[in-house]
Amino acid sequence: MWWWFAACESAVPECPKYMTWHVAVPVHGGRTTWCEGTTGARNGLFIQYHANGQMSVDGWFWRNQRNGNWKRYRADGTLEEAVDWYKGKRHGTQLVYGSDGRTVVETIGWREGARLSPGETPPAAEPREWTETRTKESKPAL
Repeated sequence: MWWWFAACESAVPECPKYMTWHVAVPVHGGRTTWCEGTTGARNGLFIQYHANGQMSVDGWFWRNQRNGNWKRYRADGTLEEAVDWYKGKRHGTQLVYGSDGRTVVETIGWREGARLSPGETPPAAEPREWTETRTKESKPAL
């Protein structure tokens, strides 16, 4: 599989100005975009698209680890699942949606990457570090 990569200085609001915005396009279609800091770690918004242009995945990276709420979408654009991550591990609630993208058909609890038994209460999602309060000028410690 061949990929085409482009990197440019941040010109998009999702990527702070001290980071680089990357775009990767596989030959089979689709597209992946992400922010990358000076250390090469992914930090900030990550978006992946289906070949038909619909969003496939969106979420946040913090120091090269998934953090916060991540959503996965079907090729028709309906929501397939939403799951909370903290420091690269599933932590909190995972909601699995039916084909309409609105009806929750399954709720799964996670604690530090381990799936909880039915009936156990999942922990509250952890804070998203800087992603909630960041501005284009703010610079987290990387």
